[in-house]
This record gives sequence, structure tokens and C-alpha cells, in this order.
Amino acid sequence: PAEINYDFAAPSVNVGLASLMVDGEAIDAKGEIALSDLDGQYVVSQGDMTQVSSVMAASRMLITAAANEPGGSGTFAMNLDYADITGSSNGSLMAMADPAAISKALAAGMSTASTLGHGAASFALDFMDGSDTFNLDGTADSGAIKISMNADALSYGVSNTGLDIKFSGSEIPLPEVAFAVGEIGTSFLMPVAPSDTPGDFGLGFTLRDLTVSDMIWGMVDAGRQLPHDPATLVIDLSGKANWLIDIFDPENAEKMDMEMPAELHALDINAMQLSIAGAELTGNGAFTFNMKDLSTFDGMPAPTGAIDLKLVGGNGLIDKLIAMGLLPEEQAMGARMMLGLFARPGDGPDTLTSKIEVDGATGAVSANGQRLQ
Repeated sequence: PAEINYDFAAPSVNVGLASLMVDGEAIDAKGEIALSDLDGQYVVSQGDMTQVSSVMAASRMLITAAANEPGGSGTFAMNLDYADITGSSNGSLMAMADPAAISKALAAGMSTASTLGHGAASFALDFMDGSDTFNLDGTADSGAIKISMNADALSYGVSNTGLDIKFSGSEIPLPEVAFAVGEIGTSFLMPVAPSDTPGDFGLGFTLRDLTVSDMIWGMVDAGRQLPHDPATLVIDLSGKANWLIDIFDPENAEKMDMEMPAELHALDINAMQLSIAGAELTGNGAFTFNMKDLSTFDGMPAPTGAIDLKLVGGNGLIDKLIAMGLLPEEQAMGARMMLGLFARPGDGPDTLTSKIEVDGATGAVSANGQRLQ
């Protein structure tokens, strides 16, 4: 009785929409969620807290939905098809009647961690309302979601690989918009409880190997003067911060808008990369913040630290944009003057580097040793 194992398996599991009523009116709609080759296990252990852990897998998950607008011409259809579904979770749970008690439950030991992943996927969406239409089709190689929460932190991450998407519609000024992404994902980490001691936080975003169709490139670069290489944007931040209020208490919602709800103590720029049209900007750095000094930088905690930046191919990109007529010569001159102020030549051709330093004690800001403020 203190630890019960549940094993389950089913060739198929289907959940279907039998009927839909909105404001007493029947809606012509249908929908279904179907799982194939479902197999899994979960374990429930009793103690001071209920411990639950689980694993599951399914060879396929199909989600379909369709609806017709009552008395109108509007229609909607959706189809999501995922292969190789996997999932796992574990946690320490306790009964909670009041959502505002989450903080107390976490402090008492409540925790949860879950992952959900899939293999090859396809999706489609069609919408029509009179002359308004929209259509989207796409595929993906894989995807995953990870969520965890305990007394120390809340973390979340979602990612997809091998995305290939096409869409069109009456409001889109092209016959079709198509793009592909090698990898896209976002993640964050933050403390969950009010504390005088800073905890870890993080924020990440990845958009790697983005390519767009020739039809889109043709709108801005019909003569192919720019490199049509895949574009990439990567940001990876971490640091130390602490909440001053209980973020799970609804009564604190107004305080988050009217007063400082948290303190920032450190920020690390672990990675920064932007690659597009033959140019690439990279950087990294670290800063600490003095929460007792809010006057030196006009209400912002005084930062101390530095960031190193490197730009490759920047001047070449400016030259090509001028030749294409996309960038006026006077604006390009202003941009080059700014680069000359903040940067210096690097080791390679068309390479600029810059080290931006901030001294929170004096309020000094310098670029490559030259004081700017």
C-alpha cells in the first residue's frame, strides 16, 4: 500500500468530441485525439508527501479538429501528427485548496519535473471566412518541452529541430511564404520564493540556420548582391537575482507594476551571436549591480563590468546595402562614424572589436579605453 506500481498499455486510445454547444446553440464541429501503441508506468509512494513518478511512450499522436460557422461561410480545420511520443515526470505532491499557498507548499518540499518529447511531426491549419483565407503547413524533425519547479527555482525550456513551414492567405502579399529553421528554442530559469539571498536566473533564445524562400529574398535582393547564407541568432544569459515579494500571491499583482518587485545582482552574457547576410556579431561579458546605488545611472542599479564585442563583415554589408539602394549614403556615414567611435580594427579583414567597460562606482563608461561618459 505504501508504494503502488501501475502499468498500462493500449493499442489505441481515442478521445472524440461528441457535440459542442455555445450559448445554447449547437455548433457543427468535430475533433479527436488519438494515441497509438501507448505504453507506460507510474508509481505512487505514500509518506509525508505523495511521491509520483511516471514514464510513457506512444508511437503516434494525432489531433484533428474542424468546425463550421453557424449560418455563415466560415470554416476551420486543424491537423497535428506527431511520431515517437515520450514523456517522464516525477515529483513530491501535497493537497492545496488555495493557489496562493504554492509558496508554502514549495518551501515544505513540494516539487515537480516533467519532460515531453516527440520525433517527426507534421501540422496543417486551414481557415476561411468569406473572402478571408489562411493556410499553414509544416513539418519538424523533433521537439521537446522541459518544466521543473521546486523551492529553489522554476525552469522551462522548449525546442524544435528541422522546422519547415509554408503559409499563405488573402492578407499576405505573396503567393506563399516559406522558411526553414535548423533549431529554434527558448528557456528560462528564475527563483520562485522571496528571499534576501540572490538565486540563479537564466534566459536563452536560439534561432539557428534560418533560411527563407527565394520569393522573399526577391523582394529585397532580386540581384543576389547579398549572401543568402542561413541566419542565426543566439542569446544566452545567466545571473543572480532575488524576489522581494511572493509572486504566487494574487494580492501582489499591483505591487509588481508600482514598485520594484525584485533585485538584480549579477548578469553574465555567456554567448551572443547574430549572423545575417554575410556579417556576424558576437559578444560575451559580465556585470554586477549595486542595488544600493540607484542614482548614478538614473534609477538603475549601478553596473560594474565589461562586454567584449566582435563584428565581422559589417562594412562589407553596409557597402552592399548602399549599392542596392536600401541604405542612404548619409545614414551609412553616420553608422560608420559610430563604429569608429566604439570599435577598433581586429586581426582579420573587415573585422572590428570593442570592449565596453562600465565602472559603477564613478559612473564612467569607456570603449576600448576611451572614456565616453
